[in-house]
Amino acid sequence: METNLGTIALTALLLVAGAACLRGAAAAETRTALHDPLATLQEKTDEVGRPVLTAFAAYDHAKIRKAIAALEARAGTDAAHDLDRYVIAQGYAEVATIRRYYEKHDEDAMPAALEALYADDIAEKGLAQAAAFAERHPEHSDIWRVTAELKASQIRGMTSGFTRGPEALEAITKAQELDPENGWALFAQGRMHYHNPAIAGGDKDLALRELRRVVKSIENWRVFHYLSLTYDAKDMLPQAWFWAQKASGAAPENPEVALHLREVREKREEER
Repeated sequence: METNLGTIALTALLLVAGAACLRGAAAAETRTALHDPLATLQEKTDEVGRPVLTAFAAYDHAKIRKAIAALEARAGTDAAHDLDRYVIAQGYAEVATIRRYYEKHDEDAMPAALEALYADDIAEKGLAQAAAFAERHPEHSDIWRVTAELKASQIRGMTSGFTRGPEALEAITKAQELDPENGWALFAQGRMHYHNPAIAGGDKDLALRELRRVVKSIENWRVFHYLSLTYDAKDMLPQAWFWAQKASGAAPENPEVALHLREVREKREEER
């Protein structure tokens, strides 16, 4: 489900990921307050870029791509905003996530506009924008979280996982070092711990601790969705059902959320 931050079945990643797990466990247990940089970004960006932040819940790739194009068109003009490159990079990460959903779960229904895009091209365009923004704002935590998502979207098997996996992990680590209270960086780490195999640092229990901490500060459909996925992976269906319903209520038009809700409902019915 959804673009992950490292489906990397590689023993070579164990030492690096293990160290990150220890840091993440300590962070999840010792800190309490998180903030939501994407909520702040939504407030600060203008009506041209705001659809990037508002259309993702419905996986409305057309609105996101239209906003990206408008922001790219005004680059270098007096109308450009300082945050535009950050917004564009976030938008490309979202488009990559949406395309990955169709690729993995509903390829026949993939919109032609998405099918025409190469996954690596989406990521590279986003990475170029993220790098340009980071060059101007080297202490900006969340641009490194976006970088991690973009790099992870390029993982397609062992070869790409061997290079992009550690790069994504390094970017998440940098995001957390720059701002330990970045809620979306901790969410990204929780997703990594959910998706990765145990040999590469995956840990469903740690993912739950991290996601439960995030949801105390960020009530967002993606957090609800990943809590449900993780509980489902641990065969804790009542909790999975609770969070699947929460995710559906927050993002009723999201096809991936709807798919998971149906899957959990079917499992519950089988148990009766």
